[in-house]
Amino acid sequence: MCCPKRSPHDARGRKGRLTTCGAAAVPADVHAAASLSLCRALAAMPQFATAHTVAAFFGAGAEPDTRPLLHAVLAAGKRLCLPVCGSKERQMHMAAVTGLESLVPGPFGIPQPGREAFPVSPQELGLCLVPCVAADTAGRRLGHGKGYYDAFLPLLSPGGTAVLCCFSWQLVPRVPMEGHDIRLSLLATEHGVQHAKAVQS
Repeated sequence: MCCPKRSPHDARGRKGRLTTCGAAAVPADVHAAASLSLCRALAAMPQFATAHTVAAFFGAGAEPDTRPLLHAVLAAGKRLCLPVCGSKERQMHMAAVTGLESLVPGPFGIPQPGREAFPVSPQELGLCLVPCVAADTAGRRLGHGKGYYDAFLPLLSPGGTAVLCCFSWQLVPRVPMEGHDIRLSLLATEHGVQHAKAVQS
């Protein structure tokens, strides 16, 4: 099945669709192995060791399966937070959970904390893991278009660490950025965690 054709000027939509189509062809065992490698790389970060509160995401579809890392956060005695997304664009907060069995389907079918979950301020997050549809090595990300993380990331404490998480096959030469887009300084794939490349002004 081919991706629908788009104008070459529609770069963000075109790259997102190309990446989604490529990821859909990845065998399940490759996806699972790469997910585990990515989770292990994140858990080996010094920032993971020192963080008391970790904001992660529940990977869905072509995204990495983050469940091994979510369990690792809880097993380490850290506070695990997951995003609670509203039906409106750019409406998201983090809430603490003590187990994955308490999650409920969110607006897009992705498991998220229920209404009883305690909201956690962005200022309390020591480590924040950020999903994407596509990314580049300069830390630019292409999300799902709702602007959740673009609105959330500026609220993090200066001492907090945000990490862009994706598979190596989700990397593209360049992700076009708009005025509200946030570029991250750390990028994690199944091959490890690296600093984003510097961008010339």
